[in-house]
Amino acid sequence: MKKILLLSTLFLLTNCKNITHQDYILDVNNQTKLPALEAVIDTTNLENVFSLGGFVANANNMGTAGRNGWVQASAMAGTSFRDPRMQDTMTLFDDFVKNKVTNPYGEKKGYIVLNIGYRNRIVHYESIATVSATVLSLGMLNLLGFPFAAEEEEMKISVEILNSKKELVKRYTSVQSDTEWMAAYWGYDVPMVNRKITIENVKNALEYIAKQILDDTYEINKKLQ
Repeated sequence: MKKILLLSTLFLLTNCKNITHQDYILDVNNQTKLPALEAVIDTTNLENVFSLGGFVANANNMGTAGRNGWVQASAMAGTSFRDPRMQDTMTLFDDFVKNKVTNPYGEKKGYIVLNIGYRNRIVHYESIATVSATVLSLGMLNLLGFPFAAEEEEMKISVEILNSKKELVKRYTSVQSDTEWMAAYWGYDVPMVNRKITIENVKNALEYIAKQILDDTYEINKKLQ
């Protein structure tokens, strides 16, 4: 039984959906745009919201004998990595600024700043039905695409527009939540589902804010002159 469950798990991990370029497409079509603005993202804010990433290290212990006795030393080398959701957020905001709401050419008239107020994991959903189906079928139903869990998260995202003196011109805020299922074929695996949720929440927030910016374009342009 353990072998069957292990094989089922490995199959699920290799047959779930992946993040593609289509996931990063913003549904924004602002015909009237703001002048060129400097995009600003506080990476410390992103690190606090998501994580600092990690560090994979290899340590080597070395010892030498001398007149003063045995000397022990350690050498450590490794690779650091960043939470990929940080890059996902930066990629979406970069497209939002340069291609959707501003004219990227010419002198920059101010700044446009992204801030994530919070990210709240609402629920990790595993119902009696999903757990029972997985256990009783030894994972066979999951191999056919039956979901085994879901994740739901909520995020608060704000965008501020500042003039060249860094004085606040406009602030927009959006609270978004998204649910994604973990399943073979049509769902995502455990690490990928968290990235997908973040992408959808940031996309939906930026699309909502873009419509508000469009309504205020005349006022904002006047204040940025």
